[in-house]
Amino acid sequence: ENPVPDIRYELVSRNSSISFLWAPSAGKRIIVQGSYTRSAIRSDISYIAPQFFERERSLYRDNAHTADARVDLVLPKYAGLVPRMSFGGTFFLSSGSRPTQHYQPTGRLNLPLTKSVSWVSDWRYHGFGETFYSFESFRTHLITTGLQISR
Repeated sequence: ENPVPDIRYELVSRNSSISFLWAPSAGKRIIVQGSYTRSAIRSDISYIAPQFFERERSLYRDNAHTADARVDLVLPKYAGLVPRMSFGGTFFLSSGSRPTQHYQPTGRLNLPLTKSVSWVSDWRYHGFGETFYSFESFRTHLITTGLQISR
């Protein structure tokens, strides 16, 4: 609550989260992790509209769900080298003043070629959409691949 009575600003925010991690045998072969968050926000503020210098009210509400999960796998060894693979993704869904959806699945593969050089490939998909502003929505794939050199 704003101490200046003419402003009349009020903001309420709530968040609750839960997460998990499962790593049998200290994660030597597999690690599974994930989380979920439920959030809500409400904002109410008075402001002066610049067109006619009249008082206006801005009311914003948002209720959101966010979930993510990832699985990391150690693949079978070859030539004494240990390849790794991970996959998972993130999901965001909100409702309220500006409903939004965002999906981001991912995948990653790390193939060692020698003790200090690995071939790394990464894939991400972004799917973003807004109910009231569909012209701002987009879908895209991002693929990155290359050599990782370490000492």
